[in-house]
Amino acid sequence: MTIAASSDLTVTLTPLTFLAWKEEEWRDLENRAGGYAFFLSRYWICAWLRSLPEDIRLSLIRIADAGQIIGLGILVEGYTPVLRLLRLPQVALHETGNPEIDTITIEYNGFLAADQKAQAVNHAAIEWLSGGGTPNKVIHFGGVDVEFYQALQKTGPRHGRSLRVLNESDASYVNLSSVRASGKDYLDSLSRNTRQNLRRELRRYEAKGPLRYHIAGSLEEALEYFTALGHLHQSYWTSRGKPGAFSKSFFVNFHTNLIRCAFADGHIEIAKVTVGDALVGYLYNFNWQGTVHAYQSGFCYDMGDAFKPGYVCHYLAIVNALERDLSVYDFMAGFGQHKSSLGNGKKRLFWVQSRPNNLLIRLEDFVRSLRKKSDQGQGG
Repeated sequence: MTIAASSDLTVTLTPLTFLAWKEEEWRDLENRAGGYAFFLSRYWICAWLRSLPEDIRLSLIRIADAGQIIGLGILVEGYTPVLRLLRLPQVALHETGNPEIDTITIEYNGFLAADQKAQAVNHAAIEWLSGGGTPNKVIHFGGVDVEFYQALQKTGPRHGRSLRVLNESDASYVNLSSVRASGKDYLDSLSRNTRQNLRRELRRYEAKGPLRYHIAGSLEEALEYFTALGHLHQSYWTSRGKPGAFSKSFFVNFHTNLIRCAFADGHIEIAKVTVGDALVGYLYNFNWQGTVHAYQSGFCYDMGDAFKPGYVCHYLAIVNALERDLSVYDFMAGFGQHKSSLGNGKKRLFWVQSRPNNLLIRLEDFVRSLRKKSDQGQGG
């Protein structure tokens, strides 16, 4: 157990196994937490812990104020490649560093924090981790928002650490509340070009029969839809020479666990979209605190290249969310023409490493700078 003070808060790091993880502790903090994403809920965390290999080394980080827990997170010990052939020790927040496992892709990552305490929790945890809690280790934070990223920018340099951005991405979303408040139909709120294209797509499909958005009504039906979605997803990506997410056994096992533990409480939305008797596609979404996270999809392209099932499926899901009086339809990170066209807002997510100032890191930075200069010279 490691204990350190940061401002008036106490940070504690304790080795953890799944059997030692207390869901009640996480649940208690959830009941006192402010707005946080589904990816920090006990549903996601529990399914993740249950699915991890036994040899994964975990630690539970607690942030307390006068003895009361106000922040929680789980760190994973591992390694990160340096100069391709070498490795440095790494700790990662709610990720493992193993791409076979991290293919589930956590977003809106961070520390679960009590209401109005997120900024203090983030500051205390980052300060402690950067200032000696994880000496000589790379610290990986994946899928964090702008505020978390800015906290890292401020803290790292004080402790001689550099920040490396591995990836950053827009996360488009539809602000359903603003659409509802405008009094307009959702279609009328879109740009003229998107509106015309979408109406054309809807007419094309509706010529074959009525469109239907059917959300799985039982756990058995949800698991059936998830399997069918996976087949469509794999068919699309393997035809393009890519492995596809469902080729990873961890991905399938994790989501099977997640669906089983979160469906009954209404947080899993797996929908089948049909036109007449024909299949259009499936959407796998998370429902959480008024937000729909559009997580995964599988579309049917048998009707020909003229049909765009992705646009139509997401449009129907957005209309359904509007009818249920939800607040946000979140497309999540990653580029997609349908995301920017159908969305009316964007957030920014970051995948970053906080790196110690040691010889290997400095050497890697030097080699990278040489490569960059070489690429620029060739481009000129």
